[in-house]
Amino acid sequence: MTSEVNATPSAPADIVGASKPERWSGIVLVLLIAAAFAMVIGRVVQVASGPPPPRSGTVAPAFAGPSLDQGTTTRLEDLRGKVVVLDFWATWCPPCVASMPTLDRIHKELGPRGVVVLGLNQEPGQETMVRAFMRDEGLSLPVVMDSGSIAASYGVFSFPTSFVLGKDGVVRAVHHGPPSEATLRAEIESALAETGP
Repeated sequence: MTSEVNATPSAPADIVGASKPERWSGIVLVLLIAAAFAMVIGRVVQVASGPPPPRSGTVAPAFAGPSLDQGTTTRLEDLRGKVVVLDFWATWCPPCVASMPTLDRIHKELGPRGVVVLGLNQEPGQETMVRAFMRDEGLSLPVVMDSGSIAASYGVFSFPTSFVLGKDGVVRAVHHGPPSEATLRAEIESALAETGP
């Protein structure tokens, strides 16, 4: 009496079943990477097809945008005669968040001397969340909610990006990434010392 032996053992059920979730997680990961890449490319195309970013010595592009304070509009032209720091930021950007206390301190300390630090937030439709962030962090600098059109007109493609404008509305300095407090204060003091409108 002979017994037959199966020469090819079957794979355990748990190994066969494990391959499907792994395959799906791999597909999801690839799709997420592709979506992130598409967003980056879209932003680059938007910036590349827009006007060139203003450089030091050029007049800053005019804009008007909704203030985080409901019902008001902030216009750059209304700030003529003041030194203005424009800071493009978002709450999801760690370097932006880290630089906010410095910007707020400069706004509070130098505001009486004719300095305005204006945050241009890049999270339209998230006003409630941005208000909560400002309240929780104890920040009081004015914020404009940018739909992306202001950032595009300034050629902004990374955050934070900031511009120091003289009293005449001319760009005095541009920073990609957070500038040091000492650098920013020196640029502001230089702009304050200039005669202007």
